[in-house]
Amino acid sequence: MKKKVFHFLSIILSSLILLFAAKSYPPLKNTLAAEKNGWKSYRGKVQNILDTSVEYYENGNGLKKTSILFSVKIFDGELKGKTIKAVQVQDDFIALKSDIVKKNDKVIILQLNEDIGFSLSEKKSYQEIYENPVFVFEEFYRFSSIIFLLVLFVALLLIFGGIKGLNTLIALLLTCASIFCWFVPSIFSGENIYKTAIFICLYIIVTTVIIVNGVNKKSIASITGCFGGVLVAAVLAIIMKNVMFINGYFNNESLYLEALLPAGQKNL
Repeated sequence: MKKKVFHFLSIILSSLILLFAAKSYPPLKNTLAAEKNGWKSYRGKVQNILDTSVEYYENGNGLKKTSILFSVKIFDGELKGKTIKAVQVQDDFIALKSDIVKKNDKVIILQLNEDIGFSLSEKKSYQEIYENPVFVFEEFYRFSSIIFLLVLFVALLLIFGGIKGLNTLIALLLTCASIFCWFVPSIFSGENIYKTAIFICLYIIVTTVIIVNGVNKKSIASITGCFGGVLVAAVLAIIMKNVMFINGYFNNESLYLEALLPAGQKNL
């Protein structure tokens, strides 16, 4: 009985610590570039491919930019139920490209400005929409597939793990929440990344071990060993950063990350 009460109190205390820490930072959605620029995103289903425009670059050795105009029915937000026109751009100068949209694909659409009527109007020519798109393709909507995998994972864990599996799920949930509700927002808030990472690692280690295995000599040894490894890794990271003259930039594209991160957050 005492073990069950302690187990329950451990979960409550872990949740309260996470809630208190998360409340100290703004929600993650308020730090994203799209939100900062006033952009809005919607999810919807592609109804039809309306047009495809191909533009070859001058002296580009056959390189081209392909623009796909398609209609999409919006599933959520202010435009729920409406069908709008959106543009997907495939540029050969960009190495990483999404697949070309097809009919019935579920997609995420980004709204770049408030002139919605421009995209809804039937009188606007395709060329006008290409030149001044209001809605653009952002990414494919994969949440349904992720949910399927999640349900399968949870079911298998509970079937083969029983109570241990349930405890593992609770610990995993708290771990994921600590990363997305505590760690990532703290980075955007300008916190010291090393200090925050160490605190969160300690939280995850203690929470996971105690919830899954309870408090005993083996658990204490596991917590000590894991946290000791984290401290050694942190010290090595700081030392090697100075020894190897690492400045936080991998290539020229890394400079664009500064638009998302607070000043001084080059350690990421």
